[in-house]
Amino acid sequence: MTYQYKISLHRSSNSEIANSKFAIVLLSILLLNAITVVFYFYSLTLVSLSLFLSIIFLTLLLRQFRKTQKVSFIEIRDKTLNYFDTEREEIVKVAAQDITHISTKLCELRVHTNERVHLVNLNVIRNEKKRWEIKEKIRTLLNPVSL
Repeated sequence: MTYQYKISLHRSSNSEIANSKFAIVLLSILLLNAITVVFYFYSLTLVSLSLFLSIIFLTLLLRQFRKTQKVSFIEIRDKTLNYFDTEREEIVKVAAQDITHISTKLCELRVHTNERVHLVNLNVIRNEKKRWEIKEKIRTLLNPVSL
């Protein structure tokens, strides 16, 4: 059984998304304006300005796309639980036989082992149904259904 759910690596707040879209629109208008001016009034400074704005525009656009890379948040495979620790930004592996019990607290899933308690922050998932599905999949890892 394999279950996997992916999230964006760096999740932006709503205001940051709106500001970045506004900046891209404004920069696009400036770039189009510079290109138009270059076609009507040819000069070396205007060509340089247009090239400079194009490079800035492409850099910001590539940076925005790089920000939305996906990372595997939860992966249940071969009786192991792999989850993305949002605080340390690394993948943590927990074997199913090491899990003693599972508890929940609001949007936090606590996977208890003999060594420590693994905290899986489900706040990064906005869909409540997906959060519930993840909790149930991890519970089935602890108590497999026998046929």
